[in-house]
Amino acid sequence: MKASVIVSSMNRKATLARLMANLVAQTHSPDEVIVIEAGGGAWSKEDVPPELRDAFKVFYAQGESLAASRFRGQQAATGDSLFFLDDDIIMPNTYVEDALAYLFEHPSVMAVGGAYVDKDAPQRADSSHLIARFMGIHGDGRANRLLPSGWTDYVRGRYAQEITEAEWLFGCNSVVRASAFPKAQFTTGMAAWSFLEDVFFGLSLMKNFGACMRVLPALRVIHDPPSSGGRISPATLRMRVLYRAILWREHVAKTPKSRLMFAVGMVANLLLMLKQERQFWVVPESLKVTAFMLKNPNLSWEEANEFIFSKA
Repeated sequence: MKASVIVSSMNRKATLARLMANLVAQTHSPDEVIVIEAGGGAWSKEDVPPELRDAFKVFYAQGESLAASRFRGQQAATGDSLFFLDDDIIMPNTYVEDALAYLFEHPSVMAVGGAYVDKDAPQRADSSHLIARFMGIHGDGRANRLLPSGWTDYVRGRYAQEITEAEWLFGCNSVVRASAFPKAQFTTGMAAWSFLEDVFFGLSLMKNFGACMRVLPALRVIHDPPSSGGRISPATLRMRVLYRAILWREHVAKTPKSRLMFAVGMVANLLLMLKQERQFWVVPESLKVTAFMLKNPNLSWEEANEFIFSKA
């Protein structure tokens, strides 16, 4: 099987260089490495390890969204298996080999991925887990799945040591058969960092191929960005609300229970934003975007993006 690695990046040569070194160290070398540079950076042959220069391609797409960048990479790839990676992850050296082997041995599986672990993430207290589960925004960690609230759960704890079925895979860490396209589609109407783009894509795979995704322990990656940031902006808050609302509207059964869980999830979102930002502006901004969401139940991507990045 021919392996095409697709990396979405934005002015982050240092972490991308680390990922390139990670690819050189793979026990099975990728046949093709495609970088979609959405920032203003430029690439030369000297920026690429000698071992990858013949396989390397770069496309410049300044300002393009993450979802659109993944789509662009998929269109350019020539491999049988497409490895969608972010530039700030660290993979095990058998990642490519293990992914290809599983897909070869399981022809009905269309995509595989692994757990995604932040290098310096603080351990969440047991009380936080209980509160999150009570509010319907956190599950039991058995699978990557969509919850009735419109939030997502993901494999963790002891379940991360098992091969599990999934409804979605992390966009920074997934391998998809080329034959899944064009039936499965990226949601290219999304903007900027495209919050939940991986969930939308996973649900597109589910719709067309059924239970076709697996999380493999061998594909666990470490997320190690250049800086943690941690601050949010009005645009961040708006996208988290409106994109989740579209996800819930399109993919969750609108039973009375799911409506209640979605409403509770919106409250949980406000509390999380307050905890993260610790600024009062989060409250009126949350009320404003919630009012906009309620007034526009059939919100389109274009309308959502216009509001997200407006100065209103």
